[in-house]
Amino acid sequence: MLALTGLFLVIVAVVELRWWGTSAPEKLTAIFADIADQDGPRPPLMLRGHGGAIELLVMGVVGVACGVLAPLVLRGRRWARTTILVTTSALALWGMLSVGADGGALTGFPAYFDELAGDGFAARVPEIDALLYPDWYSWAEDIAQGLLLIMSLTCLVALAWAVIRHGDYFTTKRVDQAGPDVWQETLSRIHQKGTGR
Repeated sequence: MLALTGLFLVIVAVVELRWWGTSAPEKLTAIFADIADQDGPRPPLMLRGHGGAIELLVMGVVGVACGVLAPLVLRGRRWARTTILVTTSALALWGMLSVGADGGALTGFPAYFDELAGDGFAARVPEIDALLYPDWYSWAEDIAQGLLLIMSLTCLVALAWAVIRHGDYFTTKRVDQAGPDVWQETLSRIHQKGTGR
């Protein structure tokens, strides 16, 4: 699921990058500058630039990469488990900060349009509205980010539970050559005491 969610976020990022590649953002910037020069309201912070789209793309690729490692975790590879634990921890933290920043920065275009109309710039509203990305895009972006955050946290909790409950399952490539490490022995002993085996 994490890989599919990451792929969804990659698609959303590509759509945003495609929009930024059109002439619409340049025209919007000019309109916003013209309104600001006439002491009009400042535009909402929803138009983050290419940086926001690239951030979404990186988050999606990391989610897909974690999904690619999932079969190795199922085979009990310790390095894959550790990589996913660290990566999903970073992804969850990044997602919380990203979603939190978006939530704090949203003023929304409807409120901006109302402010424009109230300040005598009502004629500019249709012009701005025609240049904006589709209405569904902001919903798709929020859903993709939220899903990636939820999947990252779910993956993190599930792997942590698996490490604690079934620590003996995870091995290294050279398991036959190397003896069990102290950490695995301690987890195994705690598990055996807890289950009474």
